[in-house]
Amino acid sequence: FSMLMDDRVDVKVNDSTFFSCPAVAKKFKKIYVFRSPMDMSYFYDFDNGVINNTSESHIAAHYNRMPNMNSTSTINLALQYMFFADKPVDAYFTPPFFSKPKYLNYGSFIPGEFDIGQWFRPYVAEIETWSKVGELRFESDEPLFYVEFKTDEDIKLHRFEMNEKLFTYSISCVASTDIFGRGQSMFSRYKRFKDVGFREKVLTEINK
Repeated sequence: FSMLMDDRVDVKVNDSTFFSCPAVAKKFKKIYVFRSPMDMSYFYDFDNGVINNTSESHIAAHYNRMPNMNSTSTINLALQYMFFADKPVDAYFTPPFFSKPKYLNYGSFIPGEFDIGQWFRPYVAEIETWSKVGELRFESDEPLFYVEFKTDEDIKLHRFEMNEKLFTYSISCVASTDIFGRGQSMFSRYKRFKDVGFREKVLTEINK
């Protein structure tokens, strides 16, 4: 919301913009923007298993899964964002739908949603490219993705250290699909997380 306010039309010119609409303002005020840390570019050819860095600065990229669709490929960047809340709250991860980053010409972040107060796993920088062969480019500071926190309460973000115990807890959440099989509901995952006391353990380590 504050980012958009910088480009807002003077209210003396137009006092009926979407900024004054409570439905829009309420949503935007709960959205945080996460940006590209650097300029980086890649050439990829999924059919031949190739991903080459084509910029001096870059973040490692690899294929982690088969394509989701026949005409696209899925590329993982070595970026993972971990969020955990001190109470249940859904976090909705989306491509930057109200921004114009150039990387969207080449692909898009895959969206997702889960309760970051009842599940401890990273949101992975996973890009669905528009083709199986092509280039992928990011500019420093351009929006990569949005996170919307679905709550009426104020949000404060605090950076925490991802220590060995927290890493182990997150791996357990990620590996639950392999352990219990595909098709689990998020509710069943949250219940297991609570039943084994992970919530208290995670909060204890973060608060350290």
